[in-house]
Amino acid sequence: MDQNKQETTNTTTTAVTDVTALTGDITSTAEVTANDVVALANQDTEASKVTAKPRKNKLHQFDYEDGDTGEVFHIVAVYPGIRAARKLLSESKNQLGVLDSEEYAKRLLALVVAPKSPKIDFDFFDEHGGYNTIVDEIDKFFSAQLH
Repeated sequence: MDQNKQETTNTTTTAVTDVTALTGDITSTAEVTANDVVALANQDTEASKVTAKPRKNKLHQFDYEDGDTGEVFHIVAVYPGIRAARKLLSESKNQLGVLDSEEYAKRLLALVVAPKSPKIDFDFFDEHGGYNTIVDEIDKFFSAQLH
């Protein structure tokens, strides 16, 4: 056997073992070629790349119309910065380290909703609908700033 062919066979056999260990879906060594190994290596490289997304706007405005009263509320959400955001997330966790959704919503509404917006807290939702709609909209904006 030619030395180059022997090296390719050894490389392919070693790669088959690596591919099988990584994917678990290779049923026989005859199915794997050097091209398969290169393709898998390229996939692994592509998956490990991390690219920073461009910063989003630090301000988000939206209108919420109360379905019961027809009243329209103009809500302005302001990203508080990374330190305040991390503190909000940390302080919203219970003793087990799990995010407490009520505490998170309370802190999110208090910190992220701009002072010039209507005061939106749990008392607001006793008189108006839209808890999920408003909190979800603010949460999406807030979360997008962290990514």
